[in-house]
Amino acid sequence: MIGRSLVCMVVLAAAAALPASAAYRNPTAGSALALQIPGMHRAQVTRGISYRRLGRAALRMDVYRPRGTPRSRRLPAVLLGGPPPRAGRLSGQKTGWGQLIAASGLAAAVFDIRSDRFLRSPALPSSDVAAAIAFLRARGPALGVDSNRLCTLGFSIGTAPWHLHAAMREPQPFLRCNAVYYGPLDFLELAERYSVDRTALERYEAAAFLRLRGPSIPPMLVAKAGEDDPAINDSIDRFVGSARQIGAPVELLTNPSGPHGFDVNRPGSTTKRIIRRTLAFFRDRLLAPSPASSDARRPRPLRLLEPCVTRAERRGVVRFRAADGVRLIGVLLGSGPNVVVLAHQGGGGAPGD
Repeated sequence: MIGRSLVCMVVLAAAAALPASAAYRNPTAGSALALQIPGMHRAQVTRGISYRRLGRAALRMDVYRPRGTPRSRRLPAVLLGGPPPRAGRLSGQKTGWGQLIAASGLAAAVFDIRSDRFLRSPALPSSDVAAAIAFLRARGPALGVDSNRLCTLGFSIGTAPWHLHAAMREPQPFLRCNAVYYGPLDFLELAERYSVDRTALERYEAAAFLRLRGPSIPPMLVAKAGEDDPAINDSIDRFVGSARQIGAPVELLTNPSGPHGFDVNRPGSTTKRIIRRTLAFFRDRLLAPSPASSDARRPRPLRLLEPCVTRAERRGVVRFRAADGVRLIGVLLGSGPNVVVLAHQGGGGAPGD
């Protein structure tokens, strides 16, 4: 778990405490996922839920929960969508992740979205992800999902940007985190490759939300494939570099020899460690106290103790934090374009300071 003022760059992530067995054979499409947990295919699944109507057609969602968990117990959920058939809810990748997330004690909402048609129609999948989030917010309790504790997981070009657009464009306390596997975080090179006007894509870029929200973006985990398309990896490097400069909560995991799609194409130890770290990331964020609970434990505002400050001057009290997080209080006196700061040392300095 990283602080909000630190960008953690990890090559081999710490393993979550989940069992593994070389003898386990998943009899479903979920066997495509590199990490297999014994019994993960036995997750409880509510299938084929219509979450959005498109004329006579419907976009559908499957909700995975740990086997034996009563519906009355509402679980935090990870949302992951993709365009069928190759990346939809019935694909081996999405099935495997849904099963694995359920095996780790969380719920997973796995759903179909429309294609972005090589970046030419980003509004379609972005609105689909937003509709899936809104659906879980409204219907989550009936499905055994805690709609106040949601994270998203996106992959590659076809899903990651649209998940991030839906989750990052406005601060929402119920959206606790976002994870991205080998997905572009800006479209600097890709827009030119696909002959798309980048100005039409900028509002969908995660980099744009980082510039707009700064350190207040939801915590992010980015998994990078070392052998991936340079256009994707360069966008990740730019994003992580900017996040580091401003202290945004972004964690980078790198699979140095991993190809694009390494979670299903490269079942090695590094891939498994990254997937385990991703599950731990979701658990850390989704099982943390809610913002309301955190607010209840906030320390009381500092009081100005100096008796020499008059009642009128106390209207100019300001409270702020130092770079190391220490709470400070002061008084703003007078007005004008020039400022003189007077401060005293409270102790702990070296002799002669």
